[in-house]
Parts: sequence; structure tokens; C-alpha cells
Amino acid sequence: MNSRNKIILKNLLPGIYLTSVLFASYTLGSNFNNPIPFISFFFGLGLLLIIVSKTYLFTARVYLLNLNVYRQKIEIDKMFKSLMFTYTINFIGVIVMTVLIDTAGLSNETSNLLDKVISTKLSTSYHSLLIKGVLCNFFITSGVYLYNNASIQKNMILEKVIVLFGFVSMFILLKLEHSVVNMSLLTYSIINGKPNISTMIVQLFIVSIGNVIGGCLMAYIHQILEKDE
Repeated sequence: MNSRNKIILKNLLPGIYLTSVLFASYTLGSNFNNPIPFISFFFGLGLLLIIVSKTYLFTARVYLLNLNVYRQKIEIDKMFKSLMFTYTINFIGVIVMTVLIDTAGLSNETSNLLDKVISTKLSTSYHSLLIKGVLCNFFITSGVYLYNNASIQKNMILEKVIVLFGFVSMFILLKLEHSVVNMSLLTYSIINGKPNISTMIVQLFIVSIGNVIGGCLMAYIHQILEKDE
């Protein structure tokens, strides 16, 4: 496999992984009164899979590339190009997996739960979505940072996983907004002819901006912490 195809695959897989765990969590959660524990577990599993496989998730990529900008390892224009590429290919992975899962068929209970989640999102104000997007990447990148932190020894696998899942759980429990998750819900809505598609597109844009702000902020904070060490 040549390097370009490898890069495309590394950007494609996170969209596939997170879409898979999203629908899996809602499918399992639809059988219980509270789906939150299942969403937390599966999303943490998806993020762990992305980290271990060293693939490129947009939200984590924002943090890592900004950190390299602060370290003067990459120029800003190259960072923007890389982020747009990752965002686009993540989205393609989401579309492919959502179409496959929807074509395979979802239970009525799962569809009803998804409709409820989408309805709740549509009633959320734009400024709230922006803040939720910022906080989402605050928790996600904090989990990734601590998972990869050299102060936690390499053989402490269980401790690393607990830290990662802990931050993911906070993100889920607070009902924060992740752009790649919203991509999945948007694609699902378009496929099934749901209303308010234009509103969901605007919401995805706002959440994405929030994720970028959160990633940039955490990269700046961690860069300062590195200087003090």
C-alpha cells in the first residue's frame, strides 16, 4: 500500500469506527431505560481503537496538530489543509458505514431512540451547542493526552484505559457534542428523509467550530505545562 492510500485509510477508519459504536450503543441502549452507560462504554471503546490503531480522528487531530504548531514543527497553512482533509475523509467514512448499517436494518426501538436524540439536539440553542463542542474536545483531548503521557508507564495498560474511559464518560454524561457523532446522525436523517436537515447542517458546523476551539485551547494548555516541566 502506497503512502497516500495509507493516509486516506488512516483518516477513513475513525469515521467507520465511531459510526459503528454509535449505532451499536443505541441498539443495545434501546432495550433499557437508560442508554447512557452503553454509549459511554462503546464510545470509549471506539476511541481506544482509534488510539491503538494510530488512525486520525478529527477532534484529536485538532489538538495534536495545534500542539505541533506551538512546537514549531508544522506551519499553520499545512495544519489547516491537514485538518480539512481529515474532516472530509472522516465524514466519508461516516457516510459509508451509516449507509451500510441503515441498509442492513435497524430495529424500531433503535430508530425511535435515534429520533428522540435528534429531536433533543434540534431543540438545543446554537450558543449551547458551541459550548458543548468546546467542552467535548476538552474532555476527549485530556483523555488522549493522559493516555499518551509518559508519566504513566507503558506497562500500566489498565490505568491508561481507565483514565481514557473516565474522560469519555464525563463527555457522555454531560451530553456534550462531538462533530463526528453529529455527522452520523445527520447522514442517518438524510437517508431516512427526516425533516430539519438544514438546521442539522448548521448545528454540525457550530459543533465542529466548538471542537476546534476546544482542541486549540487544550493544545495551548498542554504546551505551557510542557514548558514548566
